[in-house]
Amino acid sequence: MAKTGENSINFMKKKLSVKIKKHSKQTKTLSELLQIQNFSLICVTGKMASGKNFVTSKLEQNGWQSVDADKLVHIAINDSTEEIVKTFLPYAKKENLQIVTSENKIDRRELGKLLFSNPALLKKQEEIIYPKVIKMTEDFILQNKKAIINATVLYKLPHLLQRCQTIVYVKAPFIKRIKRSKKRDKLSIIQIIQRFYSQKKLFNEYKKSKVPIVIVKN
Repeated sequence: MAKTGENSINFMKKKLSVKIKKHSKQTKTLSELLQIQNFSLICVTGKMASGKNFVTSKLEQNGWQSVDADKLVHIAINDSTEEIVKTFLPYAKKENLQIVTSENKIDRRELGKLLFSNPALLKKQEEIIYPKVIKMTEDFILQNKKAIINATVLYKLPHLLQRCQTIVYVKAPFIKRIKRSKKRDKLSIIQIIQRFYSQKKLFNEYKKSKVPIVIVKN
């Protein structure tokens, strides 16, 4: 059962349904709940491979428009290639990682191996790309009346998170997430566990924001 201040949603018959009150049998879809509250900006988040894109796609069928923060990060990385190479190439060489492709583009998978095993380096990258991500996200919000920010670590951008009227936090069983990650991302178990470990306190970080949370169990 959800804690006070949180709603709990279960995936049921291809609809996302939420109990309106504790112990109540009355249910509504997630879209109906958000419509009742007249929300215009929400964050859909959750740990790696929890099903954020699936939940977002369901909301899009009901008139919401979404921006995927991961894709914005990829754009920001491409736009910051020179600075990223200058900053991280020395570290990559020490780890025998090739973060630059033969086409002089950033190999995001190799860069990820470096960054997700070193929190200090991950923070350096965030300092480079987050200003660009913030600008692109703000432009998207201005252009859409019902906007979703689909992002794993939006709590690192408190200016954007505090603008959200609620957080839709997606959960999934650990083993299911492992299977999804192996199939989708083609990562080794060690790499998956490293990334999972880096997100172990994710829910607590969002609770600190004091933005209302709706939990989706996928």
